[in-house]
Amino acid sequence: MLVSACGGIESTAEDEVASLLRDPESARFENLETKEVEGVRVVCGEVNGKNGFGGYSEPSNFYYIEDREVGIAEPGKSTNRRWREVCLNDTLPTGMAY
Repeated sequence: MLVSACGGIESTAEDEVASLLRDPESARFENLETKEVEGVRVVCGEVNGKNGFGGYSEPSNFYYIEDREVGIAEPGKSTNRRWREVCLNDTLPTGMAY
């Protein structure tokens, strides 16, 4: 279910995701989607930021679970599994109380 008039959740998500980057000021966001998953608002999208050499590489998927969790999906890491659960399967991460 898509949620409109998000009241700043996308901005909050961008701030939280950017803080995880090497260079937060360089964050570029694309394909943002705000939706409700199991009664909780989430934002999914793609982020790109400058790497250690000062250039941009491929965008990475991210998820933001309102007031609970934020992550950038990395292959082989738990954040990638969580991104799939939240953004593709519309379920909250398993094993976490919400």
